[in-house]
Amino acid sequence: FFFPLLHHKMRPAFGYFFLFICFSAWIATASAMLDKWYKSSCPDCKRNVSEIVRANGYVCEDHTVTTRDGYLLTVQHLPPSGNATRQGVVLLQHGLLDSSYTWVNLYPTHSLAYILADAGFDVWLGNNRGNIYGMRHTSLSPDSKEFWEFSYDEMAMYDMPALVSYALSASGAASLAWVGHSEGTLQAFAGLSLNDTLRSQVHAFIALAPVASVRHMNSPIFRTLADLGVAQLFRWLGIKSFLPDPTLMRILDPLFCYSTPTACDDILFALCGSNPGNINSTRLPAIMAHTPAGTSVQNMLHWAQAINDDGFRMMDFGTKENTRRYGQPTPPSYNLARVGVPISLFTGSHDVLADPTDVAWLRAQLGDRQVVFVHNSPTYEHLDFVWGSDAARDIYPLVVAQLRNATRAA
Repeated sequence: FFFPLLHHKMRPAFGYFFLFICFSAWIATASAMLDKWYKSSCPDCKRNVSEIVRANGYVCEDHTVTTRDGYLLTVQHLPPSGNATRQGVVLLQHGLLDSSYTWVNLYPTHSLAYILADAGFDVWLGNNRGNIYGMRHTSLSPDSKEFWEFSYDEMAMYDMPALVSYALSASGAASLAWVGHSEGTLQAFAGLSLNDTLRSQVHAFIALAPVASVRHMNSPIFRTLADLGVAQLFRWLGIKSFLPDPTLMRILDPLFCYSTPTACDDILFALCGSNPGNINSTRLPAIMAHTPAGTSVQNMLHWAQAINDDGFRMMDFGTKENTRRYGQPTPPSYNLARVGVPISLFTGSHDVLADPTDVAWLRAQLGDRQVVFVHNSPTYEHLDFVWGSDAARDIYPLVVAQLRNATRAA
């Protein structure tokens, strides 16, 4: 009522302030309403991975893995369940902007972690630095620039060896099987090619939607980010983390994924392709409440470099820094011929991230001596291997069979 009495120069500022107060009040009200909605309609939206697993009647333990460079990674352990014959140890590793949630995101009959535990496997769910379960360090704060100075090079060199060694030490096994999806395959291709000890600790590698070279990636959003240099721009602006918290998606869930599932499908398609008919729409709100789970801007920059490259190389820091780090002006390539463990490839003909052309290049680099099994799903997109409703019928029995064969041969 006193707005007309204000000096005309003050009116815009007051208007913005008034809008800010209204928006803040709306956020507070919406948050309270969302809490009630989550509790009644989507309890898994507010639970962490361990709580979700226990709510489904399985034993789940939280463990902390310390990497050689000081990152503290929370991992989850599902011991074998039921009376199934005891099998070996399996470590499941998520993809880019994902977390260990991806292995328990559907119902127990449809999620790989539960299926493996029911089959008698000792299951470990890994997490990489920089996602919501990898936000601690022995000396660095997530607010510091140094905390975020990593890409999938460090995940391969530090996270993978630490995760594998911890799972083996805790279980008493001599070796384990690594099951990766997307970036979880990339870090294994890189890590195994560099590390003789790691190769001796992994007796099988199951690669779901495998990636190494991504030159032919057709994801509209990822290719646009690479072409526009968005990750480099973020770096120049001092932005260190990339989508580190799924809180925004938790707010948008009731607006999009719950009330309008097709809107979620459109977002997923733009990111990495989507097969709406193979995604359980009733689980989308929970899935999107946990995704994206975050990474570093430097990691996204490395991915952008890979999209514009025709090989599989370490991070490019420029001629001067490359020479200091690598002893050469260009980043070295990972030698895929040195992965050195039996590999099973599970691919999709409609995968826009693990494009069939790039997968063919990867398979040629690996060679027939390392690749022991290949299964292609003609209709599969990138996320179908972990989110797909029919993966439990069409993919996971093959995964279990390959793991059993590898356990017997180990």
